[in-house]
Amino acid sequence: APFQDMFNSSGPGAIGQDPLINELEKDPAISRITLVSIPAVTVNRVNVRAVTATAVRGRGPMLLSAAEGRLPAADDQIALGASTMRTVGARIGSLVRVTATDPGGATRAGRFRVVGLIPLPTDFGTGGIGTGAALTTEGYAGLVCPPSPGQARCRDAVTHSAQVILVHAAPGPAGAAALARHVARNHDNAAKPTAPAALVNFGASAAFPLLLGGVVAVCGLAALAHLLVVSVARRRTESGLLAALGMVRRQLAAIVFWQATTVAVVAIAAGIPLGIAAGRAIWRAFAISLGVVPVPVVQAWLVVALAAGALLAANALAAVPAMSAARSRPGPLLRTE
Repeated sequence: APFQDMFNSSGPGAIGQDPLINELEKDPAISRITLVSIPAVTVNRVNVRAVTATAVRGRGPMLLSAAEGRLPAADDQIALGASTMRTVGARIGSLVRVTATDPGGATRAGRFRVVGLIPLPTDFGTGGIGTGAALTTEGYAGLVCPPSPGQARCRDAVTHSAQVILVHAAPGPAGAAALARHVARNHDNAAKPTAPAALVNFGASAAFPLLLGGVVAVCGLAALAHLLVVSVARRRTESGLLAALGMVRRQLAAIVFWQATTVAVVAIAAGIPLGIAAGRAIWRAFAISLGVVPVPVVQAWLVVALAAGALLAANALAAVPAMSAARSRPGPLLRTE
């Protein structure tokens, strides 16, 4: 999540929304502040919890992230979680009907354009990272506070009903110290974003990709070993002829090692780019299906280590076939021909 800490402005012992906002705004080390409420709405007749947000400091409409598309910025825009978007039958760019209850208990309806797919923090109580919606506070106020004599009072009530305050500190030691100071002052109502259970469960099963990679590597090494053994067996006559022409055992063995190295280099040159591209595509599809932001990370040192390990393993496998080729005796081999 783009926010670093969240404060419940109405929890037990909380100092209240306005005093907490004033406290945060007076601190120059707090770079971004977003006010969030979680009202109940319906989207295409599906009941969900919506995150209504407004930024009181910093760039951007809210301290959230979009997995696809963008965050809502205009009053007639909305973003949906992945599960909610599938349930309501919407997509980015389509119009959805949103209804909500105004402060007087009347039902209000309006049309909003879906502009993004958004992961909803599990701490907000919307039902999970893929469940819920997000829109601007002004957009929500425009929905539940239509033109009327009491519109100003209604809008004031909506904009001053933030349940959660999201904050992000300026980078560096000063920002970290300021954030720690505010958390200490409001420790009973402060919390950091938690990892979604779906991603935690996926991380817990991270051994599966490693096991799959290990099986593929073993199969590749077995294929290389078979190639080298068969190659040496089929070219015993050529090896005998080369020995008769003056090649020593070290040179005959080097031919096998170079063959193994060439095969490994070609596999690395083709496999690494294809593997990275396939991994990015698979991760993006998995992340979008959950409704989270797809951020693939390719560690250069790990790629280099895998390439070096593949070369070493290929040459280690070539040792036995190389010894067999080096022991070739030209006389018996040439006589059989």
